[in-house]
Amino acid sequence: MNSQLQLLVRYRLAEAKETIEEAKLLLEYIAFRGSINRSYYAMLYALLGLLATRGLGTSKHSGVISLFDREFVKTGLLQRTSLAACIVLSMNGRLMTTAKCYSQIRV
Repeated sequence: MNSQLQLLVRYRLAEAKETIEEAKLLLEYIAFRGSINRSYYAMLYALLGLLATRGLGTSKHSGVISLFDREFVKTGLLQRTSLAACIVLSMNGRLMTTAKCYSQIRV
């Protein structure tokens, strides 16, 4: 892995660590929607770092999950019942809280 790629991986992992710390703080203050959102992004950033180790990346969230599934789950490197399931559940939770938020907006 070249030095620029190593920097990108380190950056993404640092971003993930900082974001999960934000999620913990929000959870302590019973800000569940915000905590779910930050947890999701922490996982997303970690996945972007993992994908970068293979020279892969994408700007779409669904693309990150698809590439992760293709490169790490379908190849047997990670079990579908572990990290992949957490990511999908988190994404669904994030979407549900976002939908709930928009459903409460009155125009």
